[in-house]
Amino acid sequence: MLVAMFNQRQYAEAEAFAREQTRQYPKHPLAWKVLGASLQKLGRVADALPAMQKAAVLMPKDHEAFNNLGVTLKDLGKTEQAIHCYRQALALKPDYADAHGNLGAALREQGKLAEALACYKRKLALAPHDDETRHHVDALSGVTTTGAPSKYIEGVFDNYAAKFDQHLTQALGYNVPQRMAELLVQHHNRPANARPRVLDLGCGTGLVGAALQGMEAELIGVDLSGGMLQQARARGIYQDLLQSDLVPMMQSQADASFDIVTSADVFVYVGKLDEVVQETRRLLKPGGLFAFSVESFEPGPQDEMGFKLETSGRYSHAASYLTALAARHGFTVLATQTVTIRVEQGQAIMGQLALWRA
Repeated sequence: MLVAMFNQRQYAEAEAFAREQTRQYPKHPLAWKVLGASLQKLGRVADALPAMQKAAVLMPKDHEAFNNLGVTLKDLGKTEQAIHCYRQALALKPDYADAHGNLGAALREQGKLAEALACYKRKLALAPHDDETRHHVDALSGVTTTGAPSKYIEGVFDNYAAKFDQHLTQALGYNVPQRMAELLVQHHNRPANARPRVLDLGCGTGLVGAALQGMEAELIGVDLSGGMLQQARARGIYQDLLQSDLVPMMQSQADASFDIVTSADVFVYVGKLDEVVQETRRLLKPGGLFAFSVESFEPGPQDEMGFKLETSGRYSHAASYLTALAARHGFTVLATQTVTIRVEQGQAIMGQLALWRA
């Protein structure tokens, strides 16, 4: 019953039941393991740590318990301790694919890219159809693909949803939605008594929608992650929220049906933007606005595509590529601002905030 609750994503119920089990049976290892995992899923990472540690003590031969503890430690910024746990999990089970991937992610965070690549390659050998791992191998091997796999994006943000807002805005210094809203308010020509219709691409937890509340707009959001949409739904500010990849959802909408299209910190998972830009142009009413952000890079002679898959696993885009896209699809560039997209490992990740008019 305990495991079934967790597998059915009833994390609050699983936490309550597991906690009761640990009170009655303090040395019940599975109860501690599920308690920690449930708290982790609920975004209460610091609360999860003691339970994860207890499970590892009670289950010293359980590779999964050490891997889970490593995930919790990494989320708390204790990367070196997390690496030790992943190595312990692999000592117990050398062909444990998840631990190889998690170790790769931790080593990449430390800047040990060659070691991280070796870990991801080992995971890929164990799970050759794992698109997420192949994406990481490509990123660390200098191979640029046209976009990140949908299942990878969905998985990343489902796991991230509960702690997304706090981590992004506080730990990473993220303020793109507020700056985007300021640009839109400045340039949107709102007819009298008209309520602008906004399509928020990759809406996530609804940070852009929250920033746009002053516009009293009709907000429609689309995102791949059900977990993120659950957080956005809780805000109560979107009139409709759809779980879908971007382009198929856009293709289902009528011509000239939106006044504004937004996309904040989404194109870092899409390399080739041609199709999204084409659909955006079709969906916007004449004079409609397209606001989006990208990470930036200066292309060299070998960077012919205008976008690049970085070692982080995210995509950056060249200003020249964006300018050419705008011209090709009949957009007027109204504003381009250099912004700090986020701060990672104490370093500013630079990007562009763009506003185009159809």
